[in-house]
Amino acid sequence: MITNKKQTGVRLTQSLSDKLDKFATEKGISKNAVITMAIDEFLTKREENEKER
Repeated sequence: MITNKKQTGVRLTQSLSDKLDKFATEKGISKNAVITMAIDEFLTKREENEKER
């Protein structure tokens, strides 16, 4: 399946970058996958909270 993707850049502190590297390695997934999942989860929860108001 081909999906349209847009590239974007982020700057992380060294400690956050280290945590991201460790987590991605432990889970056997890419750092991009971790970041994408985290953003999706954050925005989904935010949308749900907005609907509850």
